Amino acid sequence: MDRAELKRPTLAQLIDLRRVQLGFTNAQVAERAGITAARLSEIKRQQWAGRDVLLRLAEALEVPLDYFFAGAVQISSRTDPGDQTAGGTR
Repeated sequence: MDRAELKRPTLAQLIDLRRVQLGFTNAQVAERAGITAARLSEIKRQQWAGRDVLLRLAEALEVPLDYFFAGAVQISSRTDPGDQTAGGTR
């Protein structure tokens, strides 16, 4: 893989990538994480969340906490979530 194809994904991209892979809506992720959908939207816009919320999001998305800190991954423009990968998934 060419280095030019690699990007450091944003928190919102990581959340959405895994959410789509799991077939969840934003509301479902928020509910599973014990936060409101509005709070999830705020987290995605601001690109920041506290440790406890990140931990709950990791559990809701069925990924280890380091999923959110795992460096560069290939972000595909394809709409098929099966063709997009992010390091650290189970």
